[in-house]
Amino acid sequence: MTSFMFDRFGKHPLTKHQISVPTPKPGEVLVEIKAAAVNPVDIKKRNGDLRFLLPEKHPAPTGHDFAGIITAVGSAVTDFKVGQRVFGKLDDWHIGSFADFICVRTKYIAEIPTDWSFEQAAALPLVGLTSYQALHDYLQLKPGQSVLIPGGSGGIGSIAIPLAKALGARVTTTASPKNFTRLRALGAEVVLDYHDDQALSKQPQFDAVFDTRGGQDLIASFDLVKANGRIVSLNAMPDPQFVADQGEYFHLNAFKRVILKLASAKVDRLAQKHHVWYRFMLVKSSGQQLQTLTELMQAHQIQMPIDRTFTFADTQAALDHVEAGHAQGKVVINH
Repeated sequence: MTSFMFDRFGKHPLTKHQISVPTPKPGEVLVEIKAAAVNPVDIKKRNGDLRFLLPEKHPAPTGHDFAGIITAVGSAVTDFKVGQRVFGKLDDWHIGSFADFICVRTKYIAEIPTDWSFEQAAALPLVGLTSYQALHDYLQLKPGQSVLIPGGSGGIGSIAIPLAKALGARVTTTASPKNFTRLRALGAEVVLDYHDDQALSKQPQFDAVFDTRGGQDLIASFDLVKANGRIVSLNAMPDPQFVADQGEYFHLNAFKRVILKLASAKVDRLAQKHHVWYRFMLVKSSGQQLQTLTELMQAHQIQMPIDRTFTFADTQAALDHVEAGHAQGKVVINH
């Protein structure tokens, strides 16, 4: 079978490798991939930005999201069968959905709704689970609360905004004026021009902030959230609580734990100064949450917007399109 891989870190093209079709282990199923989605994390892994947390050997497979058909099941699998349409996000240590087949543990997959295409299903897992875990698990949004989701026109914002609204929150986001109408249609009550540096500071303080950018945007968030409010970030240094909770999963030794503690000290001090609950997060794979998310989306008629589709042969072009930063919605690879 064909699998696209990175042969080294840096801005180098994917390489097409011919490898054997894997055999499912106990608790796994073999899925023939019909569609996969590209995420910014695929670019980060290629560049080596995550090797401190996720070291890997080359050639390294990539691709997290997938949708397809089960073609074989391992022993002890009772909840899925051959022929089922399934989708999911691969766990961090076993990625590789830019391929013809993938073996995946059943706890990471869910059945595709009958009225969804493979493309729709593949577009959802990483951004959907990220948004659900950020808004529901970390920020613990309650009806009537206000939440800031900056940069709403990207892949995360396109699903996080309607999800936050479905949870009963009042959403403020930032974007280019050309995207205002679309973001209001997604459920944002307030849409601000991200070119205006003063726009956010003129708003009432928020109950919660879902930061996707990090850097100065994250630092500024501490002035925008209420005392005892919550901030979760996708793009910062792991905080001490993250290290305590997930250090074993990421095989963090004592040296790495000290380095991360020092690197996150500035943000931790800001959280204490402003009396704000703050966490860094990385999404966890979960078939159960994916099923919950699917039901929530169907109940509220939430659609996962797809920016563009590419053929499997054009996987490199799909990554290039995402890296250019102009995608409004998800980029999907069709088999």
